[in-house]
Amino acid sequence: MQNSNYILSCDIGGTHITSAIVEKDSWKILDETITRSHVNSLENAKSIFLDWTNNMKACLEKTDISIKKIGIAAPGPFDYDKGIALMKGQSKYDSIYNMQVTEPILDGLGNTDLTILYINDAAAFLQG
Repeated sequence: MQNSNYILSCDIGGTHITSAIVEKDSWKILDETITRSHVNSLENAKSIFLDWTNNMKACLEKTDISIKKIGIAAPGPFDYDKGIALMKGQSKYDSIYNMQVTEPILDGLGNTDLTILYINDAAAFLQG
């Protein structure tokens, strides 16, 4: 089924990542795509990106819907416009401090044609 009316939505926390496919007009979550996994945010950057992208790939494999966009809710501090992690000294994600994370995510997914947008995780919770 080809449809770009769906978004891969991801909530990244200090110990986990949860992803699901969401219909963008109705905000309906496709329950069968919900994928939650552990993230060791104290690891090196390569391991963190591997944890994130393995979760995203597992979510995408649960459907044949075509995805063009990814929405990522991430904890701050984070430059949400540029996709740069700014967390430091918070016992999480120090190894990706000041790193632009979009390219490593797209590389890990094997698809550089996707668009990624970022939002603060607390703001995403309030909008949801």
